[in-house]
Amino acid sequence: MKVALNTYSIRREWDKLGNQEQRLGAIVAMCNDMNVHLIEFLDRHFERDQLDAHCKTLEKNGISVFAIGPHVKLLERDNKVDEMISSGKSWLELAHSAGIKMVRFQVGNGSLVRAFMPMDDFDEDEWEEYNNQMKAAVDQSAKIVTPLLEVAESLDTSICIETHHSYSSNWVYMKFFEEHFTSRNLGWIFDIGNFENDDMRWKALDVIKENTKYIHAKAYSFNDTGMETKLDYLKAAKILHDAGFDGNWSVEFEGKMNGILGAFKTVELCKHSIAVATGESHDMRLDFPPGRELLKTYRPR
Repeated sequence: MKVALNTYSIRREWDKLGNQEQRLGAIVAMCNDMNVHLIEFLDRHFERDQLDAHCKTLEKNGISVFAIGPHVKLLERDNKVDEMISSGKSWLELAHSAGIKMVRFQVGNGSLVRAFMPMDDFDEDEWEEYNNQMKAAVDQSAKIVTPLLEVAESLDTSICIETHHSYSSNWVYMKFFEEHFTSRNLGWIFDIGNFENDDMRWKALDVIKENTKYIHAKAYSFNDTGMETKLDYLKAAKILHDAGFDGNWSVEFEGKMNGILGAFKTVELCKHSIAVATGESHDMRLDFPPGRELLKTYRPR
């Protein structure tokens, strides 16, 4: 398992890092200081016609773009299906042309009501109604997923579905989705933060742990020992390791502190959690400069 930097982490600092050439230089410098050699590129942080050139620039400096994060929904209203297929196809082709193997997709709600959590006291009829709702969502998703999967398989590029609330973070939807589709070019991004509660989080991971493409290492705040205050990273790392997961942990800091500082802290948290799960050791760095000093370090002078 390796740690990667998602440029989403520094979305608030992005425009302060200069022009695009200077931003790429800042990414290289940050990654070197983090001892990270992989990034996930959020779509708003590059021009499509420059992606290949950006990848080559980063590669020359030892940094590989392993995934891109466009905003394409796999569950949409019927009048939006063709649009999503066309958009998704173009992103898969763009990734392939730049040598990128993974593309982040989201699910959404389409014309369906937002998915709610199953209740502990559901009776048999209520479970049947709930399951039918989830199956209907999978069937509607298939209108977009099926043609896109044909493209992904032909390009040997993976459709990676982010757990992003509603259906995509619902373990029942996930279960029926997994039963419907079987392809090595289709899997999940387990975003550890995007769940209503721990029960939904761990039930979802149990469903997708053997078909997880990579992790969105979401973090919000940290305690004095460097651990996330609300999310059990050690538990997630152990479950994934025991399931044979060997993919990337893409750092997505989403807290209130400076994004560069938050990204550094999340990288250390991921490295520590992976080390514990694999029986290795990692001395967590806890002494970082203030966020404003880090921004000065990486912004143009």
